[in-house]
Amino acid sequence: MFGQTRVAANEIAAIGLTGQMHGLTLLDDAGNVLRPAILWNDQRTGKQCDEIRERLGKARLVQITGNDALTGFTAPKILWVRENEPDVFARARHILLPKDYVRFKLTNGFAVDRADGAGTILFDVKNRDWSAEMLRALDIPLDRLPKTFEGTEITGYVTAEAAQSTGLQVGTPVVGGGGDQAAQAVGVGAVQPGIVALTLGTSGVVFASTSQPFIEPEG
Repeated sequence: MFGQTRVAANEIAAIGLTGQMHGLTLLDDAGNVLRPAILWNDQRTGKQCDEIRERLGKARLVQITGNDALTGFTAPKILWVRENEPDVFARARHILLPKDYVRFKLTNGFAVDRADGAGTILFDVKNRDWSAEMLRALDIPLDRLPKTFEGTEITGYVTAEAAQSTGLQVGTPVVGGGGDQAAQAVGVGAVQPGIVALTLGTSGVVFASTSQPFIEPEG
């Protein structure tokens, strides 16, 4: 690894993670993956999106999360597994986004950055943490979800086992990071009002920063 990069392990001050947003990775109590991840572009959850709107009401859903229920988001995927694979759901103890499984393997800890957390539609975007109201309405236990962090906060440190596997140095800090689209917005400078980032690819995304939470009424 470091022979190819010509970077020594002791030169790495910290690690940030980014990756696909909105996916679902389920682990059991021992940290074993229970089923293949359901990725952001999977469209099987239309029925579950309708259920979320019915339980919360669309207006209230948007006021809490900033979004309508869409098939790409994580929350409807959780409901889909519970309804279609109840044996898997019964064994699930940890709900992670795909990049945060990598974090778990590096640090042996469960965490998510708040940008990716917001993309689950289980997040109270004004208070920047999991929404107790959303979790109650969808009957999702809080203890199944990882702790949330800002993207620059330290979420854990590289373990001896991870260091042996990767060549990284034991104790290297691992920070929150962000989902791929949040990271690209930061990368092109869309971190203050007036600067807009546009991505056109497998998905289309427009990012614009605001100085305070802004909720578009239709989500």
